[in-house]
Amino acid sequence: MQGMLSDFLPDPGVLQFILTQAAIIVLLIIIMKCLHSRCPWLPNCMIGQDAAQENTEVQVDPGTLGSTSLSDVPCPKATSQEMEEFFKDLHSPTDNRVVRKMLLHKLLVFMTKEVDHRGACLMLADMGISLEVPPDAVSLGRVERVSLVLVWDLLDSPHLLGTQALISPVVYCGPHGASFQQLCTLSFKHCAGSGKYVRVYGSDTHLLASKEWEELHNKPSRRNRICITRDECQIKLDHFRY
Repeated sequence: MQGMLSDFLPDPGVLQFILTQAAIIVLLIIIMKCLHSRCPWLPNCMIGQDAAQENTEVQVDPGTLGSTSLSDVPCPKATSQEMEEFFKDLHSPTDNRVVRKMLLHKLLVFMTKEVDHRGACLMLADMGISLEVPPDAVSLGRVERVSLVLVWDLLDSPHLLGTQALISPVVYCGPHGASFQQLCTLSFKHCAGSGKYVRVYGSDTHLLASKEWEELHNKPSRRNRICITRDECQIKLDHFRY
């Protein structure tokens, strides 16, 4: 799982620009789109109890949500059966379609493909997120179900310090623990306007676990596999653990 933060130097001009443009504009938009990502089984949520208990697929327009949809009560913990159904649904092929779905209280935008030795490209086109699996990354005769997921859930975001702002979406590549013979390329957009103060964070956890974020630039094995431009981040991956 990947996310990006921007660390700011004590330069008032930089702080003024980055915090105003990134924190106020982008973060507020993300918050408005994520207000409904809390538990849909609780009162005051946009999705009613009957739909959730019947495991009904519900698609919600994030732009129509208000503050009344947010509950302060934490969601109940998922049972092992619910988790099994969650990952089964998430890793089922989507026939080249981008799916938006509420799964276990999380609003996810994702695509899943069956990838063989010929490779494949998964793309969430409107989100600026892609995952390229090159030829021979999967061994001949083997098929790997690969998922690319945008997570609309603030609870999955890295903890922000007072001098940091979230400047990219939180992206999950699955299944957790999958490994490849060639480097895959994960690309996603950020809004810093410069790569100078950008830092990439990863969590060695699956999608439903509590996240343990750490800066990938501090890992010698990962540092040379990260490329940051003025508006995009590219990460080379040989396994889906970070």
